Amino acid sequence: MSQQEDVAHFLQTVCQDKALQGQLKALETPNRQSFVNVAQGQGYSFTTADIDNHVRLVQFYKECQAAIERHQSGSEQLSDWLQQWYRHIQLYSRDDDQDKIGRYLDE
Repeated sequence: MSQQEDVAHFLQTVCQDKALQGQLKALETPNRQSFVNVAQGQGYSFTTADIDNHVRLVQFYKECQAAIERHQSGSEQLSDWLQQWYRHIQLYSRDDDQDKIGRYLDE
């Protein structure tokens, strides 16, 4: 299972497990590292960076869905949005170590 899938699976587990929800609510220092620590106690192995990546992916997915809705309503052509994304990828293609989705959302 990829780290992205690990994060998503843990979040799904939290939604269904009242005891785990209580454990997360009771955190003395509610931050990403505490969240990771609880997840690791449940057998998961993702990091705070993996959480950040998951959040960015979800944000990008929402932006993609919004672009589709704008296309369907006639306010924007989906091809225009895809072209903008393509230009973004080309602009940062030489920076393979950088987070392309994160940069796109920050622009």
